Amino acid sequence: MRGKPESDPAESTLEEARRLLAVRDYAHAEQLLRQVLAARPQHGEALHLLGVVAYFAHQYEEAIALYDRALLTLRKAPGLHNNLGLALQAVGKYTQAVKAFRRSVAASPANASYHLNLGEALKSAGDIDAAFVSFSRALALEPGLADAHFARALCLLGLGRIDEAWRDHEWRSEYDAGRQAQARPAASAIEAQRPTTLPPLDLNGKHILVLGEQGLGDELFFLRYAPAIAAQGAHIAYRGSAKLTPLLAGAQWLDEVIPEGSTTTAHDCVFRVGDLPLVAATLAAVPAPLPLRVPAEAARTARERLAASGSGPYLGITWRAGKEPMAGRPRSLQKNVPVDLLGACIAGWPGTVINLQRNPHADDVAILERASGARTADFSDCNGDLALMLAVLEGVDEYAGVSNTNVHLRAGLAKTTRVLVPFPPEWRWPAGFARSPWFPDCVLYREDERHGWSSPLTALRSDLPGIGR
Repeated sequence: MRGKPESDPAESTLEEARRLLAVRDYAHAEQLLRQVLAARPQHGEALHLLGVVAYFAHQYEEAIALYDRALLTLRKAPGLHNNLGLALQAVGKYTQAVKAFRRSVAASPANASYHLNLGEALKSAGDIDAAFVSFSRALALEPGLADAHFARALCLLGLGRIDEAWRDHEWRSEYDAGRQAQARPAASAIEAQRPTTLPPLDLNGKHILVLGEQGLGDELFFLRYAPAIAAQGAHIAYRGSAKLTPLLAGAQWLDEVIPEGSTTTAHDCVFRVGDLPLVAATLAAVPAPLPLRVPAEAARTARERLAASGSGPYLGITWRAGKEPMAGRPRSLQKNVPVDLLGACIAGWPGTVINLQRNPHADDVAILERASGARTADFSDCNGDLALMLAVLEGVDEYAGVSNTNVHLRAGLAKTTRVLVPFPPEWRWPAGFARSPWFPDCVLYREDERHGWSSPLTALRSDLPGIGR
């Protein structure tokens, strides 16, 4: 008579390692996993879980190597293929990430998260149509998956299907705390309402509180809808970043600015600024950027600083924006033009180059000056004073850079901006459009998927007066 099969002694150790991973005790989990691998170096699940430890330590290449080893024995494990895809995406290997996620979807087609991750990789690879399909499949499986709603909204915006996007876009407020967009604590002190729960919206005579959220540029971007809402008879109060309030002084559509961090209940409706497109749903066209006026004192300071920095004409530039990726979260939007290539592009500028880059790396300016041979003045501190930045942006003769808050400020001045758009483009600069529907006055220079920045920077150089053809 046969006895019971012997249990795998490594399994209890692996189970404890999984428990430790669940509570983010990565150090002790790693110790247990290495114990298993010391006895069985090719144990697939131990290699897989050790790859998870490496991933959350931001050691993405090591995680990829461990996942590849694990796949030698766990070829059809959907979770392993999914985790490999996450690591590949973290290092920008989007085509390989798509292949890994497709394997996870094939092995487990009813898992909504796998379709979501495949969509994110497809979007990062520039295939917005296919990404939209993946997000829609995720939502068919799990209709309340907020991440997929928000991701699908960005696809719709990137495809130019603007009016269809806002109901999905509303779901961004449903993110769980670990993956929520970067809303400031001040915005979360008062609970915002979802516009789609309140139809019909009769705004006439209503007092509306608008809460700032996300980044400064996003607040400026969505506030463009506020004047149309005020035109319907609404009284608007705004509570967002204190950095923006000097720029809104005297705005006819704005009745009140509430200090950041304060609380109030004397309002009929409370909306997040990113939901204003839904509140103003009757608009037939995309509204123009919010008009901005330079405060007089900031204008004087900017004129004096520019004059002291060197002779004109003045060329303002930036080359980097966005945040570094974080393990366990969707890859952050990053925009970057190699500073040496940008420097070579502006070589021969006849006046002074104005560095407006926020938090430039230690050697960035040296590389820029070496490549351009141009005199460069450091105005990076202006990023902390948006009124002064607005005045500088009005004072420079040309401005070229990646999409950031400065682009929103310059648009508010009705000034032409030369925008460097990395591949894949973010939704404000949808592929296939010569001009952005949001910023029609901006001239776009798009990074080529295969050939990089050579052609767009050549075009930018040709267009800059004084050094072009």
